Amino acid sequence: MPAYAHGTTISVSRPDHRVHLTPSDLQASLGATRKDFDLSAITQVSTTAPTALIDGEIFLHGPDIAITFAPGQKDAAEQLARDLTAIIAGGSAPSLIDGDTTTGEPIPGFNFVALDVETANADNGSICQIGLARVINGHIVETFSSLCTPPGALNHFEEGNINIHGIHPEDVANAEDFATVWQRAAEFIGDALVVSHYVQFDATAVSRALDAAGITTAPLTTACSLALSRATDVGQERNGLKPMCAALGIDLRNHHDAEADAVACAEIFIRLARKDNFTGSAHDYFHHRGFTLGGVDGSLVTPVLKDIDETKIPAQRNELGLAPLPGMDPTPTQKPAQKKTSGGRKRPAWAKARTPDTIPEPNPTPDENSPFINQVVVFTGDFGDKDKGELWAKVAALGGQVAKNVTKKTTMLILGAWEGVTTKQKRAEELIAKGQDIHLISGDELLDMLGAFPEVENVGVPATATDGGDGFTPEDLTPPF
Repeated sequence: MPAYAHGTTISVSRPDHRVHLTPSDLQASLGATRKDFDLSAITQVSTTAPTALIDGEIFLHGPDIAITFAPGQKDAAEQLARDLTAIIAGGSAPSLIDGDTTTGEPIPGFNFVALDVETANADNGSICQIGLARVINGHIVETFSSLCTPPGALNHFEEGNINIHGIHPEDVANAEDFATVWQRAAEFIGDALVVSHYVQFDATAVSRALDAAGITTAPLTTACSLALSRATDVGQERNGLKPMCAALGIDLRNHHDAEADAVACAEIFIRLARKDNFTGSAHDYFHHRGFTLGGVDGSLVTPVLKDIDETKIPAQRNELGLAPLPGMDPTPTQKPAQKKTSGGRKRPAWAKARTPDTIPEPNPTPDENSPFINQVVVFTGDFGDKDKGELWAKVAALGGQVAKNVTKKTTMLILGAWEGVTTKQKRAEELIAKGQDIHLISGDELLDMLGAFPEVENVGVPATATDGGDGFTPEDLTPPF
């Protein structure tokens, strides 16, 4: 895996041990050129570490070349200095030599920007570091990293977050505020597709941080390397960033440093495309794998979804002005909407999100194709005109174990609409950050999944509304096994 400085990618080739300094497209347009020289030409490595506000550099004595690092890239600068010094002294730094995907053939048009953020407290919007990695034609060509003060009232640190990423209040005391850093990050992203490993977290974090800072940004289109990981078997133990890097041979150093994690995310996305021998754009690849793109537009965060009925991707490609994928029906027939079967008078708004009292037992003999078999499923939020108890019963009828709270046993969290992030979602995101594999599913995605099993259409649906006044009774929650 190469090292990334400000506008420069540094790598060492094997077996000739040549050092390659490759400028980013932006730096090249400003006149910078690629530099190649023998590693043996370096006699000494001097480091002036960058601070939160001031650039730093590594100076290579012998070739007399200075490599600039941007504010916030202190760890990256020091790591590169250690690696080069180790190699010069006859030691090893395998991650710097022949360890990156740029040694593979280019994937023309496979362009995107990987994003990772670190947060100061339990509120997703408390961003204290932003990391980005730009990919052009399937190669990482440039990175961005900056600490920042969390926006507005979210500017406070909690011990649990500090223990994860090691960023303390004093580390950002003199850093630029989120709004200023985001302006530079947004310029770096431009109109590129944004990829994160668990993009629901990063997209929600950006949305909430923008709101807390009182600023707006151009809409973002998003994809998720975690969603691809869950749909791919490369021998990984789990689907988090660290186990995926281990399975794919990616050297993840400084885990929970935003820049390092963004680079790792980019590597995963690239390597999965290479594994599939894919050619085309990053947008096309995500659609090719069966997922719709998500997005951030102000306070609206659109999740990525598995296109189970194969109608959403063609519709989205039409909306984005993209040509149909090979073999794809550009105008698929939409599934008829399911009938609303719950009669009676309207339930009060709060009842939509309340947790029913009775948990249905999972069906011991569900359809063998059910995606809920051996899953522990928790619901959160408002599901509109869909009664939560009815949804519970349908999931149980398909073999799912419904639970009321997010715990270490949870494997699925169903996200209904809600103002902000629910407590259950926050808890799930904390567990995901610690390595637990919890699949977040939107309410719309759940309805698509249930719609594939007509046998549960009427499971849990009250026959009448002559009950205590809110449209269902505990007996209605029991599926007819």
